[in-house]
Amino acid sequence: MQKWPEDFLERMRLDLKDEFPLFIDALSSPAPISIRMNPWKQGEIPNGAEKITWSDQGYYLSERPAFIFDPLFHAGTYYVQEASSMFLEHVYKQVIGDVPPETILDLCAAPGKSTHLLSLLPKKLINQQRNCSKTQCDTSTELSKMGVDNVFVTQNNPVDFEKLGSFFDMVVVDAPCSGEGVVSS
Repeated sequence: MQKWPEDFLERMRLDLKDEFPLFIDALSSPAPISIRMNPWKQGEIPNGAEKITWSDQGYYLSERPAFIFDPLFHAGTYYVQEASSMFLEHVYKQVIGDVPPETILDLCAAPGKSTHLLSLLPKKLINQQRNCSKTQCDTSTELSKMGVDNVFVTQNNPVDFEKLGSFFDMVVVDAPCSGEGVVSS
């Protein structure tokens, strides 16, 4: 079982009160495994996969496969992503309505969110991530693997984009990126 910092547990005890034991049980349970299918590549939905209700491309898997040995994973046919992160799709659809944006600036780019946004866009995405190693390795690699070319990855300071005025139809910021999705890994 994961060892949690005592100050974190105490804060959660105070916040959750009677529901704290349920929270601890959830943290102690194995995390569900979910993937998001790549709409640009043909791939079969794994047997026994269950649809994620808020994502057209997302599925829960009944068991964790050895992704590292799956050539379809390496070919970008699907992306392993926490189901809660796929909620972005639901929010995006609520915000855009009937007129999809042509150009989006993602100020907190990450591989999962970037490839997911791109699968929803008709035009282009500008990815902005200050963490150079994450930008150069993870994001660019995943975008290439997924087979998309309507993206530009930068490492600028967000203030630099101010000079572009109203160039972007939408700006996406999921701050602060807590990394909580990997806490229970």
